[in-house]
Amino acid sequence: QARDALLRVLRSKPYDFIQIDHLYLWPLVRACLAELGPQEHRPRIVHSAHNIEHAMKRQILAQSGATEALVAQHGEDILALEREITLEAEIVFAVTAADQAYLNELGQREDAVLAPNGTSPPDASPDAIETWKRALPREPFAVFVSSAHPPNAVGFFSVFSQSLAFLPPDRKLVIAGGVTSLLEKHREYRRWAGINDDRTLRLGIVDDAGIVALRRLGHVYILPITAGGGSNIKTAEALLTGAYVIGTSTAFRGFEDFIGDPGVFVEDDPHAFRARLFELLHRERLAIGEAELNHRRRLLWESTLAPMPTHLLATFARHAHA
Repeated sequence: QARDALLRVLRSKPYDFIQIDHLYLWPLVRACLAELGPQEHRPRIVHSAHNIEHAMKRQILAQSGATEALVAQHGEDILALEREITLEAEIVFAVTAADQAYLNELGQREDAVLAPNGTSPPDASPDAIETWKRALPREPFAVFVSSAHPPNAVGFFSVFSQSLAFLPPDRKLVIAGGVTSLLEKHREYRRWAGINDDRTLRLGIVDDAGIVALRRLGHVYILPITAGGGSNIKTAEALLTGAYVIGTSTAFRGFEDFIGDPGVFVEDDPHAFRARLFELLHRERLAIGEAELNHRRRLLWESTLAPMPTHLLATFARHAHA
């Protein structure tokens, strides 16, 4: 049904590009292109790579207890898919310089385009912010916002181990997003559930106003990311808040230019990460200058995604002229 629907779309008018967001729909697109006759218009392929998929999936499978044979099998299958689309695509977009270099090598090309991850400016009504403010801790609190992607839970426990007992009772960690249920169900969390429950406010999935409230009211943003690929949008969001930010070096892939900015800390050692969080929760709220804010505004989508239309238009013009 999906193939038939896509074919109808492709035959309805002459599309110039199909942009594939992640590589897993490439087999569907490939099958549809094979159905087109020699006289039918064939759109060109744009591969928008969020990360190096085969490496990330091998890591996730290994951490979930899969056998070496299964890890190898799926890893090679995904690598083959990744290589094929990188070779076939007219344009390849990467989110980090490291991914850009790898995709150039994988696709035997020199023209992969860097279009980093970014974020949108926080926006919500004052009334909505005020409502959320009443639900959040009055004392300075830390914020961890993340999805239910398994590496997010792995990173959390790698940094915090089983217990949040290092936090005083009046300094809480507010957890939001799909990662909340992953953490609550994890055996490491449940082992010291009483202490962990007492030192966290677990919100689960929250609305846009809730995310904006956390971005405006949080004292410290934490990025305990130790696995996964590409770059992390949550890092861009954290940096744009103007609050303190603590992350691992993995969390700052693609955002290396912001390391060393006021209030930005990189801690890979779990003990140092926890000590830094404790310290920052007892500092005055961070106040950064206009120059630093302008530096961080480069993280808005309008800036990070600017290479995309530029390259699409240039490619269209080149082929139209030919």
